[in-house]
Amino acid sequence: MTDARRIIERHWPLNGPHTNDTIAEAAQGAEALMRYLAHATYEPITAGPALHRTLSSLHESLYMLDQVLGQVADGVRRDLANDYTLYDTRSGRLPAATALDVADAIGEARQGLGSRLYRAASEASCLGHTDSVDENEVA
Repeated sequence: MTDARRIIERHWPLNGPHTNDTIAEAAQGAEALMRYLAHATYEPITAGPALHRTLSSLHESLYMLDQVLGQVADGVRRDLANDYTLYDTRSGRLPAATALDVADAIGEARQGLGSRLYRAASEASCLGHTDSVDENEVA
């Protein structure tokens, strides 16, 4: 396990506790890591193996994000849409209908990105570097 994973698992152990607050905090942590990557990748990744590790990790993250979004959508459909204490701040709108719209929008958001990123990571796994470059052989 890498140091980054240890740091994260110290704050959010896989076995919980899992509450609405810890789930929201973990999502905010994921957002902060994406913000870091957005800034860090302003400069290109110049090593083939690092590109592969980066894309593979992002693919794995998307795979898990797809699972998270599926579970969230299922919970919205199963629990939130049937919660009689739920209300919609817009007048005349049924909160159960809004909850189901949220679940449908989550489903739409889950389409396709993971398989495309998997292809990119697979292609990147073929890239490496030699110790020296003969400029006559560079295409």
